[in-house]
Amino acid sequence: MEDLKKIIAVFIKKDPETISDSTLINSKAIPGSIFLHRMYSVINKAGYNVNNYSNINTFGELVSLLNGKSAGNASITSEKISTNYEALENENPAIGVDLEAIDNLPVANDFREHEFYINNFSAEEISYSLLKTQPYETFAGLFSAKEALCKVNNNLRSRPFNQIVIKHTPDGKPIFENYSISISHTKTHSIAVAFLNNNSMSFIKERNDDGEGHSLVNEPLKSASNNNKLVIASLIISIFSVLLAAVLLYFYLMKI
Repeated sequence: MEDLKKIIAVFIKKDPETISDSTLINSKAIPGSIFLHRMYSVINKAGYNVNNYSNINTFGELVSLLNGKSAGNASITSEKISTNYEALENENPAIGVDLEAIDNLPVANDFREHEFYINNFSAEEISYSLLKTQPYETFAGLFSAKEALCKVNNNLRSRPFNQIVIKHTPDGKPIFENYSISISHTKTHSIAVAFLNNNSMSFIKERNDDGEGHSLVNEPLKSASNNNKLVIASLIISIFSVLLAAVLLYFYLMKI
C-alpha cells in the first residue's frame, strides 16, 4: 500500500510515511470536491478499483474497503439509487448548491482519455463540453450540478459521477430527471443550484399510497396546483442563481 500512500500524500499534502489508518482522506482533509474526485481518479488509474468513496473518511477505511471488508456504509460496487422521495423530503435539504474553482480541474490534452474526465463525465457530457469555446468552464458547471444534486439526494453519491448524466434541452437548459437545475459561471468559478421537483414528490406519494409501480420518467403529471408550485420554485431558484452569479462576478472584478 506504499504506492497508495504516495498518491494520497500529494492531495492531503503530507509525507507518505506519516499516513496511518487514522489519517483523514475525506473532504475535511482535501479542500474542494474536485480535488477529492481527482485523487480517486488517480487511485483507480493505479489499479485500485473504488467506485463509491462517498463514505470513506480515513486511510484505514479505504484499505479495509480494498480488502473486501466493510468500511462504514461504503461499497466498492455502486448501490441502487433510492427513489423514496417522501423520506428524502424529510431527511435531505430541498435545495442543493455547489461552488467550484475552475482552476481545480486537471489540465488534459485529450478529455476523452484523461482518467478524471472519464470517471466523472459521460461520453455525451464530454462531447458537449468539447463543443464549447471554454470547455473547462462547462466541465466545472456540470461538476457543480452533480454535487448540487448529491446535496439534495445523498443517495446519488453511491452512483459514479459519470452515471449522473446532465443532459440539455435544444436551447441549452441543463436537465436531470425529476430535478430542476441552474448553472452559472465566471472565468474563475462555477456554481449550480438543484432541487427536487414538487410534482415528482407528489407523484411518488400517490404511487406509494396506491401501491402501483409506475415509472417516474415521462409520467404525465396532471395536478395544476403542483405545476403552480413548480413555477414558483423555478422562479425562486432562478433569482437565487442570479444573485449568486452576481456575487461571483463581484469577487472576480475585485481581483482585476
